[in-house]
Amino acid sequence: MCAHLKKPESAEPRLRCRLLRLLSGGEMDCERLQYVVLDLAADGKQRTLLDMKEVREDVMKLHTQLFSPLLHSGQLKIAFL
Repeated sequence: MCAHLKKPESAEPRLRCRLLRLLSGGEMDCERLQYVVLDLAADGKQRTLLDMKEVREDVMKLHTQLFSPLLHSGQLKIAFL
């Protein structure tokens, strides 16, 4: 799925909205997506991904728009670290 994304920092919060656009625009396919891992470790300011309003909203959009059907079918698993 993410073979054309070259660096792991593609999942950093500053690009989270871009990931949502790529997935919802059909430029990336989540047909074979099996796992999503959300790193909830606190950053230097003691904030987690879900503490940041914009990131939290993007994560919720990803969940409701794209991941929910895959979760219900049993295809997708989400892990929180």
